Amino acid sequence: MAKRMTLSEIWDKEWFMELTPTRKCLVRYIWDNCNVAGVWSPNWRLASFKIGDNVSLDDIKEIDNGNRHEILENGKIWIIDFIDFQCGPELKPNSPFHKKVISLLKEDGLFNRVSNRVSNTLQEKEEYILKEKEEEKRKEIRENNSTKLNKECMFVISEFTRITGRLIKKPEIYINTVKSRIKDYSSESLIKIIMMKNHEWAKDPLMKKHLTLTTLMRPKNCLKYYEQLGQIEQDPTILNNDTKNGLKSKSYYNDVLKHMKNNS
Repeated sequence: MAKRMTLSEIWDKEWFMELTPTRKCLVRYIWDNCNVAGVWSPNWRLASFKIGDNVSLDDIKEIDNGNRHEILENGKIWIIDFIDFQCGPELKPNSPFHKKVISLLKEDGLFNRVSNRVSNTLQEKEEYILKEKEEEKRKEIRENNSTKLNKECMFVISEFTRITGRLIKKPEIYINTVKSRIKDYSSESLIKIIMMKNHEWAKDPLMKKHLTLTTLMRPKNCLKYYEQLGQIEQDPTILNNDTKNGLKSKSYYNDVLKHMKNNS
């Protein structure tokens, strides 16, 4: 036996309150015995037997002046607001249950009566699929960008090891730190900063201990080093005069670009 939702408030509806007990039972009987599209194939003898009183097509015509049921050309009876209540405002073709409803509506020539809601649903389905594809594409782009950025971070970390000779056992823990700085500057600038500070501190016993990624990538420090790097790039003679730290020429800092191209 089919299970379906029922409107308990029907007992408070004015049109229902005006019905005789027999016709109230008939309304409920048709609701409970129609198919999932709200169509009932009349069996007046059986209906009268189960209700306990004689009922006929005339009763259908007089219930709420015929506004609750429609008598189809094939003799079947359709509950006009059944689909709205059972299926909601939209029929979704991708729903197995709604597919069955649509199929039965077509059988009884009722599909055109609800085709607007189905068409709207199809349009919404297409829009939903399009949005899903767009979101998947955006997600793919984000993932690709994230993968690319992570590789860029790992390259900066590997360059730190190559330049300073300091091995980092767990480079992955520095990815987020380096990633934040790459967003502020660039991987090339960060590598140049590492090279610059390595030249300044590598042979300085007091400063050598500060030659770490944590120190170099700290926001305030990185900004200061970046400004220092900018001064050098604008005026290469600073390097030529800086014999104290062994900074010979600006070309030293451009070596990293060649190294990056060789590893790309």
